[in-house]
Amino acid sequence: MLDHLAQSFLRIGETLVEVATGDPVLGELATTTFEAFAAPPGRADLRVELTWDGGNIPAGPSRPRAAPMRVGYQLEWTGAAGTLADREARLSIPREAQSIDTALRLALIVHLLPRGGLMLHGMAARRHGAAFVGIGVSTAGKSTLCKLVREHATDADLFTDEAVPVRLEPDGVRAYGSPWWGELGPGGRPGDAPLARLALLEKSDAPQLVPVTDAHALSVLLRCAMVFQDGAEAARQALNIGAELVRRCRPVAFRFPKDERAATLFAQALRAA
Repeated sequence: MLDHLAQSFLRIGETLVEVATGDPVLGELATTTFEAFAAPPGRADLRVELTWDGGNIPAGPSRPRAAPMRVGYQLEWTGAAGTLADREARLSIPREAQSIDTALRLALIVHLLPRGGLMLHGMAARRHGAAFVGIGVSTAGKSTLCKLVREHATDADLFTDEAVPVRLEPDGVRAYGSPWWGELGPGGRPGDAPLARLALLEKSDAPQLVPVTDAHALSVLLRCAMVFQDGAEAARQALNIGAELVRRCRPVAFRFPKDERAATLFAQALRAA
């Protein structure tokens, strides 16, 4: 048990997260880092227990891995250690904002997968009640497109330019805002909407929506899915969810220039969905 327990509650999509720690510095970091996602206390879907590892150096930059155990996973990561399961994570991390940010992201990734959810490396925005999610590897243009939408599509709500939780539902797919933000900072925004357009981002001189094959779409999507767990079961779940996302969303290549025409194409992509 943790002594002098500090708790904060966050709502990220459908998930109520309890962050618990006996360390006052980590407790303050949890409160301030995720302030926009603060929620009233309740019965948590996911509990993240944090202890201080005695250091202040950010974890990483190595890629985290999670080795399967009988229940859950053992985290293997430079600068942090602990266990992850679908309803509880126990992690020892430095007293540092980047580490607490990543710890929560890893815990949520493990929680989402068995519930039909993936965390996608991408950007998300909502316009007229419909969500647009653009995915791509680094340099694909996620932050660039967010900036252009912010400047030229002022009726759109930006959720994130870094990490997008998506979840299969009985009648479709839902996309959510997340606390994680890349270049634009200082953080993502809460919100959700039915996923109307899943786009594969490509920078181009001319704006264009281009049909793609299911095989190509799935290949890009799986490269953008944040799944770090080892083992056949996690791979099977990610593949099945990815294939179902492609089947339901019919992704397109979203080729956009770095000017106001990108915002026009963004609106067109949602109208055409």
